[in-house]
Amino acid sequence: MATLEVKERMLAEVEADARFPEFMKGCYECGICVAACPSARFYDFSPRKITQAVARQDVDLVWAQMNKDVWDCSQCFSCLRCPRGNNPGGIITIMREVAVKNG
Repeated sequence: MATLEVKERMLAEVEADARFPEFMKGCYECGICVAACPSARFYDFSPRKITQAVARQDVDLVWAQMNKDVWDCSQCFSCLRCPRGNNPGGIITIMREVAVKNG
């Protein structure tokens, strides 16, 4: 189990990525990304939950998602249909990169 400091550092790494401001604009919680997501049809997976956890800076949930949920994403980027302009697939890409970098 990771310490709170480790979880906070990893979330900070996600937010510090140069792509992050373009990928995260806030979530209306409309669910369009989930409706368009093929992985959501076959797994207990929700790009909206991932986007919301990052937006809320919920370090415990982001940590859990980095260890399991982000790996269920097929990276098809169907979630780009977000009316707010979010890119959940891009956020997941960053989260995967941070997870791999940190072992």
